[in-house]
Amino acid sequence: MLPHAVSRIAVGALIALLQGTLAMGTIKPQVQLHEVSNRADTIIAGTVVSVEATERVVQIQHRDRIYEFSAWRATLKAEQVIKGRTSTKEIIVEFPGPGEGDMGFSGGPLAVLEHLNPGERVVVYLSSKDGGQVYSFADPYRSAVRIGQAKSITQLLHSPLGQAGVDDHVASLIAASIEAASRATIEQSVLDLVNLKGSEAASALKAALGHSNDTAIRAVILEGLLRIGDYSELQSAIETVSAIESDSFACATQMVLGARMGLVDDPELVRQHYYPLLKHPKAFMRRSAAYAIRKAGLKEAVPYLIEGLQDRDAETRYQCMMALAEILGRGGEWAPSKERFEESEGEYIERWQAWWTSSGQFEFRTPVDEGLSEGESSSSEVLSPPSPGEASAARGDGGG
Repeated sequence: MLPHAVSRIAVGALIALLQGTLAMGTIKPQVQLHEVSNRADTIIAGTVVSVEATERVVQIQHRDRIYEFSAWRATLKAEQVIKGRTSTKEIIVEFPGPGEGDMGFSGGPLAVLEHLNPGERVVVYLSSKDGGQVYSFADPYRSAVRIGQAKSITQLLHSPLGQAGVDDHVASLIAASIEAASRATIEQSVLDLVNLKGSEAASALKAALGHSNDTAIRAVILEGLLRIGDYSELQSAIETVSAIESDSFACATQMVLGARMGLVDDPELVRQHYYPLLKHPKAFMRRSAAYAIRKAGLKEAVPYLIEGLQDRDAETRYQCMMALAEILGRGGEWAPSKERFEESEGEYIERWQAWWTSSGQFEFRTPVDEGLSEGESSSSEVLSPPSPGEASAARGDGGG
């Protein structure tokens, strides 16, 4: 996910994307770094000195098609051999890339092929060819990890590997990159570490949180923790998405983190943290809260969801309604498709409000209501549903 593009994606679509029900890159295969590591016969850390296109053509088969690309050649200055052996410090790597006139190509397999750029410091996963004089990527889509120029990385590259395994050593290089990362590099570094180590990346990610006060960087790290199912920093995530930011990059990373929070699947955590988020000032958080409550299936949340039907954001209203339908086991006219809801929103909201007024409010009581003495009434007001005109106006709220 590219943060600068997030503001153009609805949070509902973001949640689906993070679930894997949408594909940001429909061509790029899902490649795990540890699998590439096993396939590679040589893994080298070093700096890319030069990159140039050759006149040769290489072919790659993807699904039922054969694609032709120019063969590119990069020269790397090796700083550390992590796996395998090399006879020289100057490494030649050939890989497929754009041909003449293709540099602006933004779709298809060319957009997702691995590439190297002069000046990058990388860990590259390679397969030897031509007797070990020239190498190719172990996987054409995923064979390079950017590690940066920080002093801590240099120290690791100039230290013996010791007892650390290949993946553990590369993970230590990525972790050092995260601690020294800029906004331009943090997302890929976190993705690389999570991709390589899975749940074992948690300790490094938590350590990196203490090295930055930048909301955007913290949001990316926290999203990585949630991605691997570590919810120990959930309160920090709530505080991070709640921070007031004006620049678009920080806001985009907050939205990605908020969408990931909608996928938290621990009912107890949802119970502890998410009911107040239905009143969060940022609409994307109210949407995510409603979605998480919907998936948690918590009946005690019904009064909060009824109130959420009056939210000024249409997506939040829809998620609250669908949460009610799923929690209470109602379908049909109680749980319309998104398209039908948008066509006749007032009708569906009114149906749920009528149920609440006639019987629901007596069956489901909030903790505040349960503390009232007999004869007292709750101070919370049951609001009337928005008129179709009001609902249409509310849908114009972009959800910031």
